Amino acid sequence: CGDAKRGGCKYVKSFAHAVTRLREAGVTSGTIFLATDDPSVAAESMTASTDGFDVLTLREDRRAVQESHRKSERRREGDEMLHLQLLDLALLSQADLLAGVFASTFVKMALQLGAASEYVTLDTFPWCP
Repeated sequence: CGDAKRGGCKYVKSFAHAVTRLREAGVTSGTIFLATDDPSVAAESMTASTDGFDVLTLREDRRAVQESHRKSERRREGDEMLHLQLLDLALLSQADLLAGVFASTFVKMALQLGAASEYVTLDTFPWCP
């Protein structure tokens, strides 16, 4: 990935990194709802050591989303992918604390739609609300 204008990659490379960032922010327990279009991050979340956290994710094949993003063909995703993304957005917007890549409009929408009073950024570059 290359978001060179903003200083590097904006995507989460591993679930372990996300859990580490939560712990660094003082969040040591709770339920994590993982919404990702990266199948390797989703698979890792089901096997990773997450002492203190319960992990929930929708068990859907997201490779089509990842592939369309890689090819910059987002407009060609079918309705099924749109419904999955809207469900992710609805569930994320119900979180008490939102952790995500805020370079993404998707995560910022969840923050604006929801009732989260706190957030933790997983960005690889400085971000401000």
